[in-house]
Amino acid sequence: QETAAAEGGGGDGDGGGSEAEAEAAAAGRVAVLERELSFCAQAVRRNPKSYWIFNQREWAAAQLHALGQCNWQHELELCSTLLSYDARNFHGWNYRRHVVRMHGTSDESEFEFTTSLIEKNFSNYSAWHQRSNLLPRLHPRPSPEYSAAIARELDLVQNAFYTEPCDQSAWIYHRWLVNEYPEPHVIEQEIGRCEELIDIAESAGEKKWPILGLVYLLQRRATSSDLERAVHLVAELSALDPPHAAYYSSLASSLASSLASSLASALNAPAGAGAGAAPGGGGGGDAGPPS
Repeated sequence: QETAAAEGGGGDGDGGGSEAEAEAAAAGRVAVLERELSFCAQAVRRNPKSYWIFNQREWAAAQLHALGQCNWQHELELCSTLLSYDARNFHGWNYRRHVVRMHGTSDESEFEFTTSLIEKNFSNYSAWHQRSNLLPRLHPRPSPEYSAAIARELDLVQNAFYTEPCDQSAWIYHRWLVNEYPEPHVIEQEIGRCEELIDIAESAGEKKWPILGLVYLLQRRATSSDLERAVHLVAELSALDPPHAAYYSSLASSLASSLASSLASALNAPAGAGAGAAPGGGGGGDAGPPS
C-alpha cells in the first residue's frame, strides 16, 4: 500500500510538473514573439516601406493572438503613430486594416481617424480611399442617408481643391463620389464648381485637374454640346500638360466617337424626341486620369 501510495503521489507530481512545463514553454514562446514584435518595430523605423517587415509583424501578432496574448490596442496605436510620420505609407495602411479587423474597431471610429488625417493634409490618397471603403458600410445604399453622406463628402473635397489645387488625391475620390451619386442636380452642381475653380486658377498646374474633372462630368451628362465642349477642353489639356499628350489624344478620340454617335442618334430620332443625349448616358469610360 505504501508503495502504491508513493507511486500515485509520484504520478500526481509528474502531472503537475508537465503542466508547469507547458506553462513555462507557452510563456517562453510569448516572450520570444513579443521580442519579435519589438525587433520589427525597430526595423520598420529604418525601412518603413518593407513588405517583409510588415508580413513578419503580422505573423508574430497572429501567433500571439492564437495564444490569447496579442495586444491589438497597442498594435492600433502603433499604426496611428506610424501614419502620423507618413500618412501615405500604404504598407502601414494595409497593416492597419488588418489590425482594425482583429481589434474590432468600429467603422465610425475608423472614419473619424481618416477625417483627422485629411484635415491635417488633404494630399492623402490612402485616407480618401479608406473613406470610400467605409461609407457604404456606414450607410445603406441606396438610401437618403447615403446620398446625404455623399453630398457632405462632395463639400469636403471642395476644401481640398482650394487648398491643394495641383494634387490628384481628392480628384480621384471626387470621381468616385460622382459615380456613387450621379443625379442630374449633382452633375450640374459639380460642373459649376469645376468652372469656378478653372476661373480662379493662377497656373497651368492649377487648371489641369479642374478641367479634367469638368471633362469627366460633361461625359456623364453627355449631350452633344457637352461632348463637343469636352473635345475642346481636352485639346486645351494637351497644351497645358504635354507629358500626357498621348493620354489626351486617346481621350479626344473616345470623345469624338461618342459625339458622332450622339449626333447620329439626334438625326435619326423621331420629330419631337429629345435630341442630344448619347445612348446609355455616354461618357465616363476613359482609361482614367493621368497622374
